[in-house]
Amino acid sequence: GRQGRGVFVVDRRRIERQLRGDARTSMRDEIRRAGLEPAVKELSWELVTDACAAARLGLRACNPLVRHEKLVLASGKPVSIDTVYLPRPLGERLRDELLSDFVFPLLARHGIIVGRTELRFEGGAVSEEHAALLGLPARAPLILVHYTLLTPTGAPILTGVTTARSDRFAFTLTLPGERGHPGEAGEGGGRPRRPPSAG
Repeated sequence: GRQGRGVFVVDRRRIERQLRGDARTSMRDEIRRAGLEPAVKELSWELVTDACAAARLGLRACNPLVRHEKLVLASGKPVSIDTVYLPRPLGERLRDELLSDFVFPLLARHGIIVGRTELRFEGGAVSEEHAALLGLPARAPLILVHYTLLTPTGAPILTGVTTARSDRFAFTLTLPGERGHPGEAGEGGGRPRRPPSAG
C-alpha cells in the first residue's frame, strides 16, 4: 500500500432545508440541526440598480437597492452564497447586523412579519468567481434558490438567491393539503358515502 499518506475524513453531512412557505426556520437553524455550527462571512455590501430585482420588489428600475452578498459556513466549511436585494431604507437599517447574522432572524427581531415566501428552484453551475469561495471546481453543479419575501398584505420585503452546493444540501417542501368535507374518506375515519341506488 501507499506509505507516508495520512487518512483524511471529509465531513459530508447533508443540510436538509425544510421549506414551509414562511420564515419560521432559517438556514442557521437547519445547519445546527445537521449537527454543524453556522456562521456567515460578508463578501460585499453595495448600492446598485438592478431592473429584475427592482421589479420583484415592486420598485422602479432606477431605484437604488442594497445588494448584500455573504458566504454561509457550516463548521467553518463553505456551503452556500446568499445574495439579497433590499430596498435602500431597509438595507441601511439592517446594515450592521447583516455582517454576522442570517436574514430571517433579523427580520423577526425588527418586528417585520413575513406573510408569504415565493420560491423558484433551478440547477446551475458554479462560476469561476464563486468556485474558489465554495471550494469547488469551476462548472460544478449547484442548486439555485430564488426567493422573495412578502408581508401579510403582499408587499415585497426583499428578494434574493441562494447558491448552494448540491453535495451539501437537500431541500424538502411541505404543502398544505386540501381539506375534505365531513363524511368523506379520511375525515374522522369515516367511509365515503355511497350514491343512492336508482329506483
